[in-house]
Amino acid sequence: MKNLLLSFAFLVVIKSYGQNNLQYISSNTGAGCYAVEYANGLLYTGTGNTLQVYDVNTPVPHTKTFEHRFVSTIDDIKVRNNRLYVCANHDGLSVWDLTSPSYPALLDQYVPDSLNQAAYNMAFYGDSIFVTYKTMMAVFYFNPANNVLSLINTFARQTGNSFARGVDVKNNLLAFTTAYGTNAQTGIHIWDIPTMTELSFYQQNFADPENVLFSQNVPLLNVLGGTESWQNGNPKGIFYSLNITNPQTPVVVHSDTLGGGFNFYIAGPISGQIVNDTIYFATNGMSDSTSAAGDTAGYVYVYDVSNPNNVHFITNINAGLWHFDVAVGNHKMYVASEWYGVKTLDIVNLFAPVNLGLTLTGGWNCASDKFGNRMVVAQEGYGFKQYDISDLQHPMLINSVVTIGFCYGIHYDKTGNYIFSFNYTDDDFRVYRASDLILMSSLNPNSGLVITDYFKEEVWQDKAIAIQKPVFLGIGSKNVICYDVSDINNPYVDTILAPAGQIEDIEVNAAGKLFLSTTSTMYVYDMANNYQQLIAMPVTFLQQFHDIALFDDTLYAYVSGLPSGVEKYAYNGSNQLTQAGGTFPLPVNDPKFLAADAFGLYLNYQEEGLYAFDKSTISQTGYYKHSLEFYRPDQWGERGLFCKDSLIFLVEYFGQTSILSNYDSLNIGVPEIDPERSFEVYPIPVLDKLSICIGDSKNHKNAKTPIEIFNPIGEMVLAVYLPIASRWLSGCPLHTIIDVSHLAPGVYFICETQSGAVQKFIKQ
Repeated sequence: MKNLLLSFAFLVVIKSYGQNNLQYISSNTGAGCYAVEYANGLLYTGTGNTLQVYDVNTPVPHTKTFEHRFVSTIDDIKVRNNRLYVCANHDGLSVWDLTSPSYPALLDQYVPDSLNQAAYNMAFYGDSIFVTYKTMMAVFYFNPANNVLSLINTFARQTGNSFARGVDVKNNLLAFTTAYGTNAQTGIHIWDIPTMTELSFYQQNFADPENVLFSQNVPLLNVLGGTESWQNGNPKGIFYSLNITNPQTPVVVHSDTLGGGFNFYIAGPISGQIVNDTIYFATNGMSDSTSAAGDTAGYVYVYDVSNPNNVHFITNINAGLWHFDVAVGNHKMYVASEWYGVKTLDIVNLFAPVNLGLTLTGGWNCASDKFGNRMVVAQEGYGFKQYDISDLQHPMLINSVVTIGFCYGIHYDKTGNYIFSFNYTDDDFRVYRASDLILMSSLNPNSGLVITDYFKEEVWQDKAIAIQKPVFLGIGSKNVICYDVSDINNPYVDTILAPAGQIEDIEVNAAGKLFLSTTSTMYVYDMANNYQQLIAMPVTFLQQFHDIALFDDTLYAYVSGLPSGVEKYAYNGSNQLTQAGGTFPLPVNDPKFLAADAFGLYLNYQEEGLYAFDKSTISQTGYYKHSLEFYRPDQWGERGLFCKDSLIFLVEYFGQTSILSNYDSLNIGVPEIDPERSFEVYPIPVLDKLSICIGDSKNHKNAKTPIEIFNPIGEMVLAVYLPIASRWLSGCPLHTIIDVSHLAPGVYFICETQSGAVQKFIKQ
């Protein structure tokens, strides 16, 4: 039977829809943890785009029991009445059944129909759910009789660029925050729910309010007031409590300005939980209230909010830099963290908490690359991860480098045998062996004197190239640094290019020509000839060059100014770039990244999404709404966009690397199903119980259906005979469940031998 796998046909076609061939395929799972909820002895977490469930009765790191990929970043998670609710921005609001708490089952999902809608945070009023819905408030109703989720109303539509952000409900009162944009109405709204009328608005004059939490037993509304850091460099945050005995005239009874440090540890009260009128809230990266300036550990703050006349600080607990949410249960505190994933602490004694350890879920996504059937993802947090993407729909983690710090850039070498990483924290360039991630060598080009921000990495022959911005408090000029890695064990800096003007982007073609755009000039260097400068073409008056993309001998550049748009240039292979077709206007200006392949030109925007264009006419052919939708439009966002092997890779900072294609007949490596005998397996990945659905339109009289499972080298590891009487479902003549819990984690092939149909599944 070992040769059986050689005969399997692997072909699935991604169908096009009208003029939109730009299709999402999948992404890797896990990232930094942003949202966390404790219930049933389990932890429900939002790690980038991935919903994950962890059993916290197991030792740290806790055991993962479930995961589900969304397309959008998860912002809020709540458990109510044996149901799980998830706000996942452009994926909207979803409701899950928790009859088996470790394995949520999706009941219904409501997806927003506009870029002006995104599900942020939620609060409950019976079976109604109030959701901050980006530029408005929304009310949903979940009908438990038929498990249908419906949008029943929107209100409080914002003007200008203002967003609705945090929300809570108590009795008949609704409170929500608005802020973030130009001309925003920054403050706290209090509404009467039965009449759906606004009772009052409390204007917050400092910082952007993030969230609100009602005290449980007293008339207090507690405001996690956020920070001003991203607007004006002010690292301070604010926490205050409003007495709402008369909700029409809320009165501040306590207010603390929380101090932080510029850039490294801002004080941003953002989200948390109230337990017995003790509030625990995350502060991003605020220092210890008693320590000297310079403490960048990051602390959760704890207040007593049980008495309107005596709201007071209790303590702060070391949570780690850049944490975003807190869940408390069973005398433990679980902190959702950028680097750590989930930090678990024993808080039986609040004043002497015990760190029980970290459950690493991954860090923020900083860069990616592909070689063959592998993808590598650089993280801000702990090193980088390498995935097997031979099945594009289900990337599988192969191995990881767990090194604390910022890995800002990543690239395979020309052979795929080595991985080059560009690191911010230690300001060094490293070479790893791809097969086992053994560190081969490292090089600090600045002798430790300068912190470096690397971005847009390229590889040609034995050269590794990256844009390098030496930074001090975010200030510094950019260079292009070129490493020679012909000797893997002894890389060295080959050259540093420092052209006039602000460096915007780089591209390298197969012949070793390096294209470099600055705001003022487009350069071409010959890397094969000692970086000889071939072209220095200035931009047209009143315009500036920005991001560029290269396909064959055509260069695409986004130019701002008069006019703005995309310009195409033909390259003659030597010393001439010729503009063709003028400046093509765009539906939205200021794209963040450009990329191109045989099937189109792609422009990614911080908030508006990813657009596909016809390369000849620069006319739109497709659109993909990415995951960002994270707070302010000027914050973070995507870190990269590139094309390889008919695939598009979008590096989403708070999410994962999303894999897409603009080719409507792409073979994505999933077994072909016999059209006369449909065959499905789920869930994928599976932990223990694998469901099988076989639809037989020809031969449904057989008493038994033979099923065999093989490992990747063709060895049969399980054989079962499924009786037709197993179970009948609509559209699924034969449905049964088999136990695969004893199988080792990995890829397996399941064969329905009567028809020869095959499916691949992944065992966690």
